[in-house]
Amino acid sequence: MILYLSPHLDDVPLSCSARILSMHKDPKDVVVATIFSKSDEQNKHYYEKRKSEERTALKLLGVEPFFCDFLDAPYRLSRYTSYDRILWGTLDEEDIISAITTKLITLTSLHAVSEICIPLGVGWHIDHLIVHKVGQRLYQSLKTRFSFYEDRPYSFVHGATHMRLLELGICNDFSIDLNDFKKSLFEMPWTKEAFSKPEDRQYLESRISDWWSLTARDTNQVTLKVSRRQFSIKSPQLVWDILLSYASQLPSLYPTKNDFMNMSERYSLLLGSTNDYTECDWLVE
Repeated sequence: MILYLSPHLDDVPLSCSARILSMHKDPKDVVVATIFSKSDEQNKHYYEKRKSEERTALKLLGVEPFFCDFLDAPYRLSRYTSYDRILWGTLDEEDIISAITTKLITLTSLHAVSEICIPLGVGWHIDHLIVHKVGQRLYQSLKTRFSFYEDRPYSFVHGATHMRLLELGICNDFSIDLNDFKKSLFEMPWTKEAFSKPEDRQYLESRISDWWSLTARDTNQVTLKVSRRQFSIKSPQLVWDILLSYASQLPSLYPTKNDFMNMSERYSLLLGSTNDYTECDWLVE
């Protein structure tokens, strides 16, 4: 079995569709474990709808879902009620990290797992950071192959993936313009909506600057060796057809099909691919 860890009810199809379609000859051997797939009682019906969307998308990919049913950030702690607090959050929920790790160790003990693929944590959403931390603990506990996938659409922000690789000690090239990163971040559809108020944007910009100053100070050598892999398909249309399953989420991520196509094609070109849709992952050596 190949196990993908998905922070939310959409992250793996958003980030790994080309990888799954091109890499796995028998998708039935692939399981997508969605970690934060539960809300409070008031929003239960909405999350049941989101689970239905997830099942539809994963069925198109030919893979199996597994819902871990931990509470999504806004329903877990009061400090996560606004989006600007969810990004670049403090990784201090040890009880949640331990509970998720235990549940996934139990799941992997029931199957012969040949690889676990976890989010890189691009975008610095607290739930993505938690799942990445869980993945690190699984890597230390299990003798199996591990890889990191880049979280989309966050990775479309200029320099975002590179900055996360720096933070994790996977590379040490600091030729990043923080102002270009911020400009690109606030041009994205999901941030335009979430940070429409100047004071909210200023607050997040300040947090990003503080985080980057610490990252630049503390990270100066490569501490984790990985091999980057690319997975391409000829047209983004195939992935778009899968993502259409997420009617509740797609408008805030990609308001139009052209937005998705243009972002995908530009990023594929940046990676040097001859195809219009290309994804990356990093295999831990």
